[in-house]
Amino acid sequence: MNHKEMIAEINRLLDEAEPIVLAKVIGARNADLAPGDGWLIRSDGGLESVRANGEETRTEGELKNFLIGEAGRSLESRQPVTCRFTEGAVEVELFLLPLAAPDSLVIAGAGHIAVPLADMAAQAGFRVTVIDDREDFAVAENFPRAAEVKAAPFSQALGALQGGPSAYVVIITRGHRHDRESLEAVLDKSLAYIGMIGSRRRVTAVLGLLRECGVPREKLNRIHSPIGLDIGSQTPAEIAVSILAELIAVRRRGTSPLSLSRKERKP
Repeated sequence: MNHKEMIAEINRLLDEAEPIVLAKVIGARNADLAPGDGWLIRSDGGLESVRANGEETRTEGELKNFLIGEAGRSLESRQPVTCRFTEGAVEVELFLLPLAAPDSLVIAGAGHIAVPLADMAAQAGFRVTVIDDREDFAVAENFPRAAEVKAAPFSQALGALQGGPSAYVVIITRGHRHDRESLEAVLDKSLAYIGMIGSRRRVTAVLGLLRECGVPREKLNRIHSPIGLDIGSQTPAEIAVSILAELIAVRRRGTSPLSLSRKERKP
């Protein structure tokens, strides 16, 4: 792969929301590598080389394993990494740069909380999609910062959602039935976050129905509900801040001791 082909491949993978790592040689001793050589490493461990001179090279053995391992750590931390591979007399200094499309946030429900949440989440770097089954609510003009606004049944739209470690779903629909449909559509997907709004009574009712339908407890434990951080929010804008704060806490720290779901939900 030459540099032009590499750029095209990076753009293609990012368009498909696949995170990748670009690894570059910055120094080498006793290795058939030179500064400027590198690799494109996919999240599934696939690896393609790019040489400064345009030639192809094979990457195998310990160097390949090292590259895949360091790329995984770089993607997890979302931070560039400088590292050194050594094997006998071979020494290679490397710079790894994680590349990923923005975290995606799907908001199921286009009501009064969704409006400020979509706006603030977009400003926080999320690629926002708003879904509602009511065409008069799923109006793009109400969500100017959202990347997409869809009028579609919740189960259909969420069922077609591609998961991944950078995908977040917030369920703020208008009733138990839509909450349940939305959860059933996403609980089997690999997602960074699933959150559902609701009073303690509403949350208990929805989760109880899912348990009666045989949904395992470990799946239900993935749900952040009640949603948001415990900041005493009351107005739609304040609730949106609470929800976004939890999304950021999950993105940066994995969790937060202020999560309402941890404070209020019974095990």
